[in-house]
Amino acid sequence: MGTVKPVAGLVWSGGAIGNAQWTGVRLKDVMKAAGFHEESYKDPHRLHIHFEGMDSDQSGECYGSSIPFSYMLDENFQPILAFEMNNRELPLDHGFPVRIILPGIVGARSVKWLSKSNNGS
Repeated sequence: MGTVKPVAGLVWSGGAIGNAQWTGVRLKDVMKAAGFHEESYKDPHRLHIHFEGMDSDQSGECYGSSIPFSYMLDENFQPILAFEMNNRELPLDHGFPVRIILPGIVGARSVKWLSKSNNGS
């Protein structure tokens, strides 16, 4: 990435891997409590769930990602809004106060310092 444009932080050459125990609430439950119902949409399979963090690049654009809503229909895919890591309050470097954890998807999509989420097509 550093060859495309300068980035802050560590320089990853071959990549990185990590492992943690995450504690939080299921995104599916939060969406339901917020009034989201898939049957309210004509074609819910065209929806994406967007996540935006509080961090931004040098231009001021916030970091974000999205996943297809169809992932939420898979009982084996259980994203959570995490507020603890390894039985402790989520550290600042790992996204305090809350981050999205998307199991089975590249870690860069698990937005840290989550500020908002919305549904869009």
